[in-house]
Amino acid sequence: MQTLLHIEDRVWEEVLLDEGEPAALCRCVLPEFSRLESRAQDRMNRFYRHGEERFQHWCRTTLLRRAGVLWREARRTSHPFAPWEVSLTYAAGEPEGKTLEVALLYRREQEGRTLFTDRRSLRWDLKSGYPI
Repeated sequence: MQTLLHIEDRVWEEVLLDEGEPAALCRCVLPEFSRLESRAQDRMNRFYRHGEERFQHWCRTTLLRRAGVLWREARRTSHPFAPWEVSLTYAAGEPEGKTLEVALLYRREQEGRTLFTDRRSLRWDLKSGYPI
C-alpha cells in the first residue's frame, strides 16, 4: 500500500526591530503533514511546530540581540547596516517505501552575501512518526 502523504508549507515571517529600525528579517518555512496515520502525523507535525517555536524564540531573543549590537555599532560609527536575513526552511525527498527524509536548511545572509549555512537531515518512519 502506498502512502498518500501530503506536505504543505507552514510559513512564519517577521521583521525584528532594534530602536525602531530593522535589524533582522526572519523567515521560517517548515512542513505540515497530512494523509498519514493519525499518531504518526501528530508526532511529525508536533516536532516541526516545536522547531518553529524554538526558531521564533531564538530570533526574537539571541539573534535580535546580536544583530542589534552590530546595528548600533554601525550607527555609532556612521556606517550603513543592512539587516540580517535569516531563514529556516526544509527540503523533503520522495517517500522511499515507508520512510521520508526531511532536511532542515538554516541560512544567514546580509546584503546578498551568505554568512552562515547549516543542513541537518532526519529520516522518518511514516508508519510510527518516529525518526529512524
